[in-house]
Amino acid sequence: MILISFALLLTASRKSKKELNSRRAKVLLIAISPLILFGFLLVPLMQIGIKINASVIFPIFIAYFLVVLIETEQRESLFSILLKLPFSQERRSINKITGEIQDYLIRTEICKANGAQNLPLKSLTSSIENKIVAWAVQMTDGSQVQAASLLGISSSSICRKKKKY
Repeated sequence: MILISFALLLTASRKSKKELNSRRAKVLLIAISPLILFGFLLVPLMQIGIKINASVIFPIFIAYFLVVLIETEQRESLFSILLKLPFSQERRSINKITGEIQDYLIRTEICKANGAQNLPLKSLTSSIENKIVAWAVQMTDGSQVQAASLLGISSSSICRKKKKY
């Protein structure tokens, strides 16, 4: 059953039409991998005579998988899980935004050192806002209403911001 679950999650992570379902399947695939790995290691270890109490270890892995399964049902939790994965799109987006903020702070320090009065805060703010709105729309499979709900703004604000950028 675990191998069938693995196969179904692998298929869903590749062929899902909805981006959110594909991301959820990838997280669940990562969560079930330790259970499968341990299962394949357990049989050879027991064959060579190593005594392992699988009745204790398997439920721990299954409980871990179930906790991740429950957590992925909420978008906010899914986002925080994906932030921890090294090559996820969410992590790349946060790194881009962080990089832009760092660039802004460096430019601000340079401007202060040169005695300039003009600091481009509006351009930085609009750039970051644009990336966040684009991410929210992508996470909700193109639904502006759901993206607005996710960001805590009205759907007309999403439309306005998309037109602006």
